[in-house]
Amino acid sequence: MPSDADSDVQSSQQPRCSQSGGDTGKRVHRKIDSNGAYLPFPGITVVCNASASAQAVLASLPGIVRAQPDLGRLMSPLPAESYHVTLLDVCCQYKLGLDDNAWQSFCAGPQWKEASSQAALADFVPRLKVAHVELGHGCLAVVLQPADPDTPSHPNQVPLGCQLAKLLNAKLQKHPWHMTLAYCPQPDLLASLDASAMESQRLAIEDELKKAFPDEIPFGKAEVCRYTLSSLPAPCLDKSIAKWTFRRGELGCPLEQAAGVLGDCSLLQRLWGPTCAGGPLPPGVLNAAVRFGHVRKVISEGNEKAFQKQDAVFIGSKRVTGKKTKKAARYWRSVGLGFATPKEAKEGNFVDKKCPFTGNVSIRGAVLKGMVISTKMKRTIVIRRNYLHYIKKLLGVEL
Repeated sequence: MPSDADSDVQSSQQPRCSQSGGDTGKRVHRKIDSNGAYLPFPGITVVCNASASAQAVLASLPGIVRAQPDLGRLMSPLPAESYHVTLLDVCCQYKLGLDDNAWQSFCAGPQWKEASSQAALADFVPRLKVAHVELGHGCLAVVLQPADPDTPSHPNQVPLGCQLAKLLNAKLQKHPWHMTLAYCPQPDLLASLDASAMESQRLAIEDELKKAFPDEIPFGKAEVCRYTLSSLPAPCLDKSIAKWTFRRGELGCPLEQAAGVLGDCSLLQRLWGPTCAGGPLPPGVLNAAVRFGHVRKVISEGNEKAFQKQDAVFIGSKRVTGKKTKKAARYWRSVGLGFATPKEAKEGNFVDKKCPFTGNVSIRGAVLKGMVISTKMKRTIVIRRNYLHYIKKLLGVEL
């Protein structure tokens, strides 16, 4: 049961909730091509992302879908990081008929800051449980129902959704609570298969979900998110890096932070640079997104403890070569845990030997992967290394 932004759309001549912009003309835009690769689909939406604890359990769900004889062959599952429920479909670039420049100008409007502020103040967190798994025309989704009386039975009954719809001149959500699991690039072929076989496979997925979440699926609070591409399929060695796509809405971060307008988004900018404001990501940036995909979980959880659980901490790209020695060329590498020192630590009221920091550390050789287990003095760290040694041929390679 996809949302409005999930379906194929025909771009309109007149933007409904935007200022004037370039018209891309009449054309049909899809979220997935015939090979199952996800395509650019820029838009803005209000969603409640699955919590980190839920994602840990839901991580096995794409594999369960792929294990089905027919659905696994025809469906392209979404990654667990992208699972969410939609509170309000605000707008889509192609529906508004805007070119890329006009879309960027539209996203820089002041209404998004106000919408994000209202969402933060409302602090709405739905409590939902599994009702059933629905296999629609080219879409596999989990239909949800309220797990307590405080959660409205339909998204269009949530006061925050009504408030933001009025502010942004958007239509109320017409679909019930649901969480999209996968899309089918060939829905006609899916519809031609044996109905009883499809029903048994649908029930198998539904049973696994109900076993994993007998009570409710934990979701985070509602946030205004901007997404550029449909999803981030799991990396596959037999596919080109150009086919890997990134959905910025997965981050679960507010629109201002994703656009680089407000908040401390140095980690986001370090990974994606100027492209964090929107637009297709070049192959080099896509490669970085795949290599450091754990950053998505860190930003979604929004705390330094989440980052300390990760293996790869060397995310800096800047390297300054120092003097050469007999053993190896020595250079400085920008490393760290991506978070500034807490204010309490600067004031002397906070004691934590694993206090995250960001700085330049002198390194000999190639640090490919490791975990910071303690910090000593100001610029010294102790690394529990998975792979740390000097290889001469790597001197000319940009790590």
